[in-house]
Amino acid sequence: MDTVIGRQGGKVLLTLFSRKTKLMLLFLLENKTANEVWSTFDYLEERCGAGIFQNTFQVILTDNGGEFMDANSLEQSTFSDICRTKLFYCDPYSSFQKGGIEKNHEYIRWVLPKGSSFDDLTWYDVALLASHINAVARDSLDGLTPYKASDPSLLSCVDLMYIEPTEVNLTPSLLRQR
Repeated sequence: MDTVIGRQGGKVLLTLFSRKTKLMLLFLLENKTANEVWSTFDYLEERCGAGIFQNTFQVILTDNGGEFMDANSLEQSTFSDICRTKLFYCDPYSSFQKGGIEKNHEYIRWVLPKGSSFDDLTWYDVALLASHINAVARDSLDGLTPYKASDPSLLSCVDLMYIEPTEVNLTPSLLRQR
């Protein structure tokens, strides 16, 4: 798990990445706070159900950003007494420990270059961007896309759209053409 920053003080993207399937989920946060991350976890658990949430996010590795410091709120379900995930932190200044997500952030930056404001993005924009990123075939998946390699029960609850690999657009025009 990580965040991608647009302009300082503006909206940010929360990213969740599966090492197994290379699927990256994107969520637009109003600001880079622990409360926004916690609210997103609650939204996901409520939308997907506790079973899918626990199965998908058994263990989460993240950095030491302030938005991730309330481990108890993130780990404990708001809706029941279950532990919904286990959170672990990288060593300080060791982003290489979560290299897969950092590499996947390059796809975001192809569409939203560093310094771009995320303030005008909508939930649909973010879902569209995530759908295009997850439609890129990966050698590490024997040519499958993260979308095709992922559990359909998860896909049905996270607003991803199927994009033909030949239709992928990872340029700034993706969000300008709407």
